[in-house]
Amino acid sequence: MDKLLKEMDFKFWANGESKIPAEKFLNLWKEGKAILVDVRDEKETSFISLDKFGINIPIHQLPDRLNELTEEKLLCLFCAGKLKAAMAYIYLRNKGISNVKILASTLEELVSFIKPGKIKKMGLE
Repeated sequence: MDKLLKEMDFKFWANGESKIPAEKFLNLWKEGKAILVDVRDEKETSFISLDKFGINIPIHQLPDRLNELTEEKLLCLFCAGKLKAAMAYIYLRNKGISNVKILASTLEELVSFIKPGKIKKMGLE
């Protein structure tokens, strides 16, 4: 963990490589190259589920469910406030999983892409 944290200096966070915007995620998802890992609790996902885009693994279950994740696809972490996604990012990187990013979009921004015009434009239909 010490080595990982030492790599996460100002330059690391400033270049944005730990994040992915919603549109880029959706394009990779459409190509079968990315999945969403929703780290919100079941109480949160019961209101709005994002299961179509990937899997829900609440952050407190992550240690016991690592075997459900694959590095064959980019793992894009999501939570509404980004705190749990950032914690999951550091946890997964510490476990040696490098093909991971934080979805740099709010729920509202992600949902804004799920409209008929944008779905058609992005070829998601």
